[in-house]
Amino acid sequence: MIFILCAVLLAVFLLVAVLAAIKSREKSALCKKYIFGYADFAIITALVLMCSAMLFSGLGSRLSPENTTDVAKTPVAFAFYEPTYVEGLMIYPVSNKINGVDKLMISYTDEAGRELHKTVTDYNVYSWYVLDVSQKISRLVIYAEGNRLEIGELGFLTEQGRLTADASLGAVFLKTDNGFERSDFEIGIFDEQETIPDRADYTNGMYFDEIFHSRTAKEYIDGESAYEWTHPPLGKILISEGIRLFGMNPFGWRFMSALFGVLTVAAMYLFAKLVTKNTLISASAGLLLAFDFMHQVQSRIGTVDVFLVFFVLLMYMFLYIALSREKVGYLSLLLSGISFGLAFSVKWSAIYATIGAGIFLVMRILKKGEQMRERIKLFGFCAWVFVLIPICIYVLSYIPFVSSDGKTGLAAILENQMNILSHHGGSAVGMVHEYSSKWYTWAFNIKPVFYCSAWTDAQTVGAISTFGNPIVWWLGIVAVLSNTVLAIAKKDKKAVFLLAGYFSLMLPWMLIARPAFIYHYYPCTVFMILLTANMFLHITERSKKLSYVAIGLVTALAVCVFVMFLPVIRGTPVNSEYIDSFLRWLPTWNLYV
Repeated sequence: MIFILCAVLLAVFLLVAVLAAIKSREKSALCKKYIFGYADFAIITALVLMCSAMLFSGLGSRLSPENTTDVAKTPVAFAFYEPTYVEGLMIYPVSNKINGVDKLMISYTDEAGRELHKTVTDYNVYSWYVLDVSQKISRLVIYAEGNRLEIGELGFLTEQGRLTADASLGAVFLKTDNGFERSDFEIGIFDEQETIPDRADYTNGMYFDEIFHSRTAKEYIDGESAYEWTHPPLGKILISEGIRLFGMNPFGWRFMSALFGVLTVAAMYLFAKLVTKNTLISASAGLLLAFDFMHQVQSRIGTVDVFLVFFVLLMYMFLYIALSREKVGYLSLLLSGISFGLAFSVKWSAIYATIGAGIFLVMRILKKGEQMRERIKLFGFCAWVFVLIPICIYVLSYIPFVSSDGKTGLAAILENQMNILSHHGGSAVGMVHEYSSKWYTWAFNIKPVFYCSAWTDAQTVGAISTFGNPIVWWLGIVAVLSNTVLAIAKKDKKAVFLLAGYFSLMLPWMLIARPAFIYHYYPCTVFMILLTANMFLHITERSKKLSYVAIGLVTALAVCVFVMFLPVIRGTPVNSEYIDSFLRWLPTWNLYV
């Protein structure tokens, strides 16, 4: 399939980039022999195929309404030929109050001739809203207060299933200056009845922050004002490419997240192999990331976090390559700087990653015995690749950006920087959220963030929450502590490098006053897994047999626990007693509603 082909090609390209950067034929501090071989290509291909199957399966429907009717300008009525029992109305809004609309209005007439009115304000865009009716009705009108509210489709649910709104059921009327006049079913609100699902859930609509990021990605495509402006544009631009390929549907707006989720696992294997030069440990690192709950969830939602993680991982991987040589690898530094520019253009929090990177670069510039000319050359090159190039990438990412007041270009860029700073440093500080948590609780997996109910009926439930695989995360705490000992007691340079990446991304959250959530720990998890790999490497040096048994056991346990928790990370329907009895490992884990 096309997404597997894309993932394989991009993973191969990533591997080629690494091989080109390290020049593995050179005799250097990093490469005294070949690091990568045919086995690595085979393992990466297997990881890519496995992750593609995991992340793309059940990703979302490719069938969503495309044509719309602006009910703020043109109210629509439907008259049944005879009173018909309607359990609920299925409504698919595609725009809301950024365009001046707060309220969606529905009025209907029951079989006794009474006119009832309902106001809807809690709907999400690009999602099916189910309005309870539960009675026979003869006529309904849907309209909105404000400048614009486009509706993709309207459907009728009964106790027996979905009713198709066509000429055999009733007639359509549009409001004009002369009152309601009869129309045909080709208008946008009744022309794609096949897109109406039997139930509304995450597979056919947006959930959590998709209503910000994925919606804005479509606005970039259409040249409209950006609804989400609290982060730079690149993440939404990447989401928009999936929409261009597959349409404005759940599969389309989640495609790029899933693709980058696959690539991040491939990059994890490559980085772990560079650090450990051990194929088994590297494969385990890739699997631990692939079967981590948070990576699974964040790679299957149309938000921007997985892009940040991927580019930060590349930034440190290329920096590791550059600094592991006797002579600095300038190509690798260039790739590291480009990766940082891409990460920073997704989220400002990428700047945290430069703390550790900056320390290592300064130490390399001031290396004892280095000639002044080389120091000046390296300093100038670092300023170019870690300042100038990222600024250029950042500015270019604003090409599709249109502010809420219609500004574009430099004026929009400058205004948006002030707005972002004001939001994260001021207006968001006093906010309270029931799922927020303190930074020092994240590694312990204390408070998951509940995203949505994926399935709920009288017997079964299913949900999507983001948190960590306990096997991976709690072992990760041990890995952080053990690597700290290695760094201090044995002057392990690999441990120092990985710890710098880990703490650079986590400790700045000590100073952040705005509400924070466990998914802000996501960039730290890739370093946590690399630290686990380095811990396994040291065990291997003492006892290869013990190490391999430990690696196999940990990996197998992580996979088993992942399967156990599918009902709360993939929405697989189960009896609620199963979740309460077997999955609520901590009292703070509220995994379904």
